[in-house]
Amino acid sequence: MKTLLAAVLLTASATHAGDACFSADGRFFFSGGGDLWEGGFVPEDSPEMRLATLVGARIAPIALHNTDSANGGNMFIGGLSAAGKYLYAGMRGRHMGCILRVPIPDKPLYSEEAGDLPGPKAHLEAMRASLEKTELLVADMDGLMAFAACEVDGKPRVFYRGEGPGLWLWDATGAPKEIAKEPRE
Repeated sequence: MKTLLAAVLLTASATHAGDACFSADGRFFFSGGGDLWEGGFVPEDSPEMRLATLVGARIAPIALHNTDSANGGNMFIGGLSAAGKYLYAGMRGRHMGCILRVPIPDKPLYSEEAGDLPGPKAHLEAMRASLEKTELLVADMDGLMAFAACEVDGKPRVFYRGEGPGLWLWDATGAPKEIAKEPRE
């Protein structure tokens, strides 16, 4: 209970938890409030209840919030994949999107086994370190409709579809390439 309470005090609420993935070593990552979190599930104490509480720590505050009332230009994680040493986040907004790559932290900021969690200063340092190494792979998209990332022979492959026709591939060799065209009516 001490760990769960510390996690709640240390982090903001993971509202609107959504996209999730596991890294190759079994670490669990998810989106909450549009940002990137790492954590897990704490089962309820009652054996007759099959419930668990999602707990974790925000590792990268990457959501974009636009407060201009004339422009609903927020972007939140709309797809999440772990591949190799990175987390790939497809960001979605109203008529906009982008793809980010965030390095997987060397060690978990939150884990049930960790016992004492880092204090606010260590937590802010971990988020700063994540943001400093976050890369913008694909910018200025009209939107993001589909997204998946993987590694093939140690090389990244990010497949995506924007609001317009076509399937695209980013493979770290330059600009994204259109790999399939869709028929137009």
